[in-house]
Amino acid sequence: MVKINLFDVIELKKAIKDQFSIDLHFHDSCAGQYFELEETNDLVVEFLNTYFNAKNMGVLFNDKKNSFTLVDIKRC
Repeated sequence: MVKINLFDVIELKKAIKDQFSIDLHFHDSCAGQYFELEETNDLVVEFLNTYFNAKNMGVLFNDKKNSFTLVDIKRC
C-alpha cells in the first residue's frame, strides 16, 4: 500500500470537489489509508486513475467504485 501526505490529500479533495462536486473522505489509521467518494461515476474513476498514474501510483477500487486504496504502480 502506498501512502500520501496530508497536503496531497487536501489537493485531491479540492480537485474532486471543484471538478465533480463530489465530496471525498480520507481515512488514515494504523492499517493504512483509504478514500471514500460520496458519489461516483466513470469520469471520476478515470480522473483518479489518471491523477495517480501521473504520480506513479495505482488505484484499487472496491466493486462499487466508491472506495479505493493506493498501491505501487508496479502492482496494478
